[in-house]
Amino acid sequence: MRINATSRNFEEQFRALNIPHIIWGGFKFYERAEIKSAINYLRLLVNPRDETALLDVINWPRRGIGDGTVQKLRDAAKAAGCTLYEVVMGTTPPLSTKASEGLREFVAAINNLREMHENFSLHDLASSFISTIGLDQMYKDGKEEDTSRLENLYQLEQAIKTYAAENPNAKLSDYLQTVSLVQDTDSENSDAVVISTVHSAKGLEFDTVFIIGLEDGMFPLNRAKQSPAELEEERRLLYVAITRARRNLYLSHAASRFFQGTRLYTRPSGFLADCGLLLLPSYSNDDYYDY
Repeated sequence: MRINATSRNFEEQFRALNIPHIIWGGFKFYERAEIKSAINYLRLLVNPRDETALLDVINWPRRGIGDGTVQKLRDAAKAAGCTLYEVVMGTTPPLSTKASEGLREFVAAINNLREMHENFSLHDLASSFISTIGLDQMYKDGKEEDTSRLENLYQLEQAIKTYAAENPNAKLSDYLQTVSLVQDTDSENSDAVVISTVHSAKGLEFDTVFIIGLEDGMFPLNRAKQSPAELEEERRLLYVAITRARRNLYLSHAASRFFQGTRLYTRPSGFLADCGLLLLPSYSNDDYYDY
């Protein structure tokens, strides 16, 4: 795969079919840092006494709430004989202007999420989750790593929506229970399907290789089409992926996919034309940019 966010559907299907699988050179979907933190926001809605979850997200995205501020809040909670969450959401001790402003932003985000949780469906909560916390702004720079993390979060949103559609009467706590079960039962197995990004697969070989997501904007990435040098790097990465296969090679593309929260109808990658596999405008043709 070109970006690791595309692993979620495969992980879920392999798990459902009891097919052992590993993520090579990376983390499984629910083990990724941004996914763990996002889920901790949801845990707080179900259990405000979850101090571990609170400490993980109180300064994510960064709000100027450092360790010193957290210690003041903890001291205030101890003195008042209440939970850290109650102090954060109520009367706080004197804090710096930056920390106070950051804490207000955090409280506003939690209150908005709580209102969605209490008054709307699980599907609706998932739909507003990323923007309410501000994660779309946090990862808007366009760097490949940030784009990948944001897409992971949109994949989480889609996972929640799918769960809600398949379990109409389910609550947020039910979904979180399924996530806990996934994390508890995941195990490594040497005789397993290897899921890998192209970057992580360098130097490896397999009898059979499936290259997925050969779609315009996915492989190559959208931004690469604006730069001949980056487009050539994407082409080189596809060559790396192809040459991982000893015997059998499968190249695939989707007719449509959910990407950044929206279903997109896709076009096959022009690289497939470069390989002579589909009759499409080639990336070698300058006119492709107007295709």
